[in-house]
Amino acid sequence: MYQPPPPRYHHPDAPTVIRQPGPLTPPPRPRRRAGWWLAGCFLLLCPLVIITGLVGGVFLAAWQSGQLNVLILGQDRRPGETGPVRTDTLILAAFDPQQPQAALLSIPRDLWVDIPGQGANRINTAHYFGELTQPGYGPELAKQTVQNNFGPTLHGYILVDFAGFVALIDALGGIEVDVPETIVDENYPTDDYGYTTIVIPAGPQHMDGATALIYARTRHTDSDFGRSQRQQQVLRALVKRLAQPGAWPRLPAAWAAARTYLTTDLNEVDLATMLLAVLLVGPEGLQSHSINQEMTIPFTTDLGAQVLLPRWEVILPLVNQLF
Repeated sequence: MYQPPPPRYHHPDAPTVIRQPGPLTPPPRPRRRAGWWLAGCFLLLCPLVIITGLVGGVFLAAWQSGQLNVLILGQDRRPGETGPVRTDTLILAAFDPQQPQAALLSIPRDLWVDIPGQGANRINTAHYFGELTQPGYGPELAKQTVQNNFGPTLHGYILVDFAGFVALIDALGGIEVDVPETIVDENYPTDDYGYTTIVIPAGPQHMDGATALIYARTRHTDSDFGRSQRQQQVLRALVKRLAQPGAWPRLPAAWAAARTYLTTDLNEVDLATMLLAVLLVGPEGLQSHSINQEMTIPFTTDLGAQVLLPRWEVILPLVNQLF
């Protein structure tokens, strides 16, 4: 049996303790210096701090930019269709985070106005004639047409087609729309230039992008004036969705959809100005107006076209109030 050596100063009357050899104890691990941990945290947080600073700088610039007037254009382009198309949706919008204010004015597609270089025609043909003149010039000519006839300086445009509209709403997880009355449209246009029957029940509806597009496009149950109101209702629902914290994790996907499908001459500060204004006013503070029957006069041109003559004495005071 193993016998340990006696201690250096062992008393002769002290008992002898016999110890069994135990497992070897590993040496203690050296403590890590706090500097490495701090450096790791800095490397992880530094990009986040930089991104937060950049985003904060963009929104600060947006806050200081003043009122932004934008022309929103919805082009009637079906999948696979190429060449110039008309913009059947025209909405004049104003955004000002400092007021705060966000206002929309829908312009009927059949409004008879002067188009620079083209003479009098329906306002929805301005984009078409611009694209015929030079591809990519359509939004600019539409912007010039609205600015010349309505007065306020326009700072930019946003052009969206059917695919972009659907993708944006789907990226946000859909929207909630309260349909005032049941819609039955037996002549809703299909992508292959045919017609189908669509039915949208009255009452609160959760709409994905495809359903919201149908709701915003249908017009045979009433008129273009009714369609303008539905389009603004969809935009208000979109603003309400953006204001919900549950939708905020979806904002990167919505931003990606917007960058993919939307055509615009606005920069990041302009887009931040729009977003900031609508978030500050909220869905209830969004002003929605339309050029309606009281502001127009039905008219038949020499070629038999059914159009709407603007009553500028009624329209311009409203425009001056909003813009």
